[in-house]
Amino acid sequence: MDNADEIRSAIAQGLTMPNEAPTFDLLSRAVLAADELGEKALAVDARLALVRAYVFSAEAEKALAPFAWCLHTLRTTPEVVPDHSVASILWYFKSAVTIAAASPRVSAEQVHALEQDMEREYRAQGKSMHAVHGTRVRSARHLGEEERRERELVAWRAAPRDDRSDCEACDPEREIQWFIDQGQDEAALAVASPILTGQLGCKEQPARVQALVAASMERLGRREEAWRTHVAAYRRHRAQERHIGQIGDHLTYLVVSGRLRRGLAVLRAHGSWTNRIFQVAHLLAFLAPATALLESLVEAGAGEELLGVDLPAHEVFSPGHEVGAGSTIAEAAEALRRWACVIAADFDRRNGNTVVSSRIGRTMSTRPLDPDRGEDTVEFFEVPAAPAPPGNGSANAPSSPASPGSHGPRLPWSGSARPVAPTHPKDLAEAIAERSFHALRADRDRAGAGWDAMVELLDQDVPSEVAVDAHACAVNAFHALADATSAEGHLQAMRDLVDMESTDPATLFDRVQLFMAEATLAPSGDQDAWPPLVATAVDLVRQLRTRLDQYCAEQELREIALASVLLTWPPTQWRDETLAAEAIALCEDATRALVAVAGDPDRLHEARALTGVEMVRAVMGDVLGACQRLDALLMSFETVPMSVFLGANRALANISASHGFKEEAIHSLREIVNLYGAAGRVPFVLADMQLLVRLLANSGRTMEAAEVLETCLEHCRGPRYAELRLRLRTSLLTLFVELEEDESLLPLALECARARGERGETETQQYCLEKAGAAARGLGDFDQASELMQQCAALEQGEDLRSQFTRERYLLSAAMDLSSQPTLHLARERLDRIRDLLDQAEGLVRKMEVEQGSDFSPLWELSHVEATRSQCLLACGEEDEGLARAERALAGFRETGDADRELRILLVAARVLLLGRERPGAREDARRLLEEAAPILVRWSEDADVCCEHERLTQILERGRP
Repeated sequence: MDNADEIRSAIAQGLTMPNEAPTFDLLSRAVLAADELGEKALAVDARLALVRAYVFSAEAEKALAPFAWCLHTLRTTPEVVPDHSVASILWYFKSAVTIAAASPRVSAEQVHALEQDMEREYRAQGKSMHAVHGTRVRSARHLGEEERRERELVAWRAAPRDDRSDCEACDPEREIQWFIDQGQDEAALAVASPILTGQLGCKEQPARVQALVAASMERLGRREEAWRTHVAAYRRHRAQERHIGQIGDHLTYLVVSGRLRRGLAVLRAHGSWTNRIFQVAHLLAFLAPATALLESLVEAGAGEELLGVDLPAHEVFSPGHEVGAGSTIAEAAEALRRWACVIAADFDRRNGNTVVSSRIGRTMSTRPLDPDRGEDTVEFFEVPAAPAPPGNGSANAPSSPASPGSHGPRLPWSGSARPVAPTHPKDLAEAIAERSFHALRADRDRAGAGWDAMVELLDQDVPSEVAVDAHACAVNAFHALADATSAEGHLQAMRDLVDMESTDPATLFDRVQLFMAEATLAPSGDQDAWPPLVATAVDLVRQLRTRLDQYCAEQELREIALASVLLTWPPTQWRDETLAAEAIALCEDATRALVAVAGDPDRLHEARALTGVEMVRAVMGDVLGACQRLDALLMSFETVPMSVFLGANRALANISASHGFKEEAIHSLREIVNLYGAAGRVPFVLADMQLLVRLLANSGRTMEAAEVLETCLEHCRGPRYAELRLRLRTSLLTLFVELEEDESLLPLALECARARGERGETETQQYCLEKAGAAARGLGDFDQASELMQQCAALEQGEDLRSQFTRERYLLSAAMDLSSQPTLHLARERLDRIRDLLDQAEGLVRKMEVEQGSDFSPLWELSHVEATRSQCLLACGEEDEGLARAERALAGFRETGDADRELRILLVAARVLLLGRERPGAREDARRLLEEAAPILVRWSEDADVCCEHERLTQILERGRP
């Protein structure tokens, strides 16, 4: 940096960059350059920018030194400090006092002196004492001066707000914290209400307040609201180290609510931050609840489990207190308690009291409100609710601790809850040996280790008499794992093994399994694939009926009954009156015959048949009746067998989802997933979870959908899950976009783009790169956004019109990104590259050949390129050329009749003429453009932004520059 302009550009750039090491380095170099030039005012601005960067980072304590320099300069040579810098010094005084108080290395006397300096400067500048008292509330908490803290809180409430007060959304946080510290949860939530309800908000809020009050909500019995509050805030806090204090608030909530396993996952996700936090109070705010979590886990019997994450020692604050990933939870709990106590003792020595130690001790003693209640195994849903009175609850909701309460209105088939009986699964190898696909299918779900373990078993040699069963299971397994190639391989193996001519019951059963496997892999959108499958189903039903009408032994009856049940789970493409009637009759008759021979003391045969029959009836149009009868089935059991519960709920979920009853489908799927989760078998309901994601997303519940999808990904581990994991991660991109979680979106999108590129999936790779570019743009990294758009353009290699058009759009987007720099200096540095990208885009348009029947307009497209070129040039300070290009674009849009584009260019040009550099005749030209825009505006008056811009520019024209 050789001159003042370059220093100013660096400062402006630093203010838009993430508050991380590259920003600190850039601004530090700006400070040194300003000092070398002897530019005092510029040196103040550079240091204040550095203060801001440190304050909003994990290294807040480093802000004190540059702030002290600025304060000294203001006192000794106030004439060199511009007014805007004085305002910034007053603003960052609040942070400086709080940071000093939060460090036991700064004496209490020094903190008090800094507080007095703050008051003196505020009074000298004629400011209200509101910010002064508010800052003292926070510093008094760190100093353990509770009586003074209360006095300052009263004074803060009484003082009027002014332009140096914290924003209205952040201001109440100090009062909320006071009430929580005093154990007054209701008062804390009353103060937080405007923030929680969205009346007040800012970049930091409501997330900080949500994290702070989640435990209060839990203690007051507002469990579902507390959970949603925690999830919403945690998603905002999990990506930045500076939020480690808020992560501590989340851990407190998770302990109080008894969600200890999720708490451990959060600790494992953020434990490695402990050596990168340069504000010891934040580190302590993390260590204390982490201790409470680990001690609660020890008391719950998990003390011998490994911690699973390194908590590195901090080289400045209490070095030597690291905790290794190989420690047991019990050992880690003891180590973290010692660590927290050492830091708290440092505060006590500085403060001359034991208030901080006492407060930290209370936090470390936090325990679940109801340790016997258990924990929702699948954490992304509402929490369990007590069973409702008869007639008002849900037959779908067992009174199991792993089961959530209902969400939203219940449909007319809702009944009362019934407890669910536990199951004791057989070994999977035993199930295969039993020569029963149903047993394989059922016990596959109980294997517990995951789809990959099941597939490994099926990869081994299996007896020839169960080979068809094994391949059928493999088709389902690989289909669930999104491995179409392997699924098709096992389907072909089934075709090779099954005798399609035999009518022997065992062979018929194999044919039914083959038929179901083919239906599973049939593309749902291929209408031509379904009529032959329906015809095959009808044929199989009739052959099974023929065998049933003959004398059958018990084993034959079992196979016919099982086969008939399989044939009653058709998708909506099977809507065929003949098939439905015959399948229902076969299923009911086969089950009656089996019960007459073998008995049905547990009513499992009856329930299985009824579930399949009602699925058919629902497909044929009797949706309400089918759901009511399934509900009645569940209600008829005093204790619902697990297989009945799962079968009926899957049927209810499928029926509800197929007919637009999203909330009911969500409810049923939630029950299934939670029960599987309680049994440690989440990998076997990944398909249910994916359907649940789609339903939640389509219902506008994006955050819940993302939580479910991320939980799916947690259970997709190992090489067997590679295909499914990539597909799910790609789906997660859309949810991150909707949630505006750019910090999470960018790395995920880049990883998915790399993986898709390695597989040669260009179209999906472009999709992922587009999402990454949007995230980079949202994070202010316009260079990276431009580079990603250029990568998208490079992937579009086709010579057809669509490909050239797409490539042109990517190049224009890349140019726009490069011109969107935070400073004019940075934009001008990239001007040559911007011109090159725009020239490439124009060249593509000029060589495009219009295809017959195409609505493509070369003139319009060239005008669009000129409009984009104009925007880029204006952003780079090339006003004359930018206006000339705007005139060209204007002529083209007028000729093609695009009034909307014409209007927008008129306003852009008028804005430049009125607010850009002075030039002869600018006001007259601007007046002409605004007059030309007026009649067009009448046709576009519904666009409020355009109308407001025209009105604003007209006022500037009449009154002069603001």
